[in-house]
Amino acid sequence: MIVELLRKPKIINIGARNFHDSLIAQGADSVHVDWKPPAGGDQEMMKLLDKLDKL
Repeated sequence: MIVELLRKPKIINIGARNFHDSLIAQGADSVHVDWKPPAGGDQEMMKLLDKLDKL
């Protein structure tokens, strides 16, 4: 099945910068958001941050 788009897609890339770079290299319209998980992904630290957020 071939799908033809009426307009060029606009892409929002979150996190992996190299994925965004490869999209740009292919001529895609992409915006990169430099996002990382809170507390570097440390589960215990995230629990503490959640408690602080509820205060």
